[in-house]
Amino acid sequence: MRDALKYLFIILLLACCCSLAAIGPNFLEFIQEDLVFRLDGKTLELDGDYWFCNNTQEDITQQLYFPIPSDSMNAPAEKIRLVMTDPMPGQTAKIISVNKHGFWFEVSLPTQTIAVCQISYQQKLQGNSARYVLMSTHSWGKPLEWVKYTLITTKKLQIDKLPLPDPLIKVKGRKRIYQWELTNFMPEDDFIVEFHR
Repeated sequence: MRDALKYLFIILLLACCCSLAAIGPNFLEFIQEDLVFRLDGKTLELDGDYWFCNNTQEDITQQLYFPIPSDSMNAPAEKIRLVMTDPMPGQTAKIISVNKHGFWFEVSLPTQTIAVCQISYQQKLQGNSARYVLMSTHSWGKPLEWVKYTLITTKKLQIDKLPLPDPLIKVKGRKRIYQWELTNFMPEDDFIVEFHR
């Protein structure tokens, strides 16, 4: 019994440390993402589009885990939302369960179809950094075909470290916008922003 509990703990720990993680055989393909992060120094907000593809000859229903870092510096996520954009017949996505380290959701795709899931949440920050998990991309076994990351901050917020090099930077009113667009992307680290007020 102790060994079973030990293995269950290890699996949960890996899932919590691993953004979007494939659990079990990867029948669906995770092919691209377009993520917008809003950071004001006290809260991190995510609005993301995630593309999934079923290239097999059968309909697929697969459960996925979406870890969200939660510790003494990052409160559990709030206002978690998942919807599928313009689903075709037979395409569905729904949240199954939520815990303080993330949530499980289920995606169903008919054969030879692509769907976009929109995921959003808010997270209160207690320290001087914000983190979004990218490294779980490795669990899918191949790079993402295309990614776009947009970080929107207030102009007053001083950024000490950006998650990726060479962003396109724009200033609009009281906002500063950092953008990255990459192809064939396999992350080498999580999306971490360090800042001070």
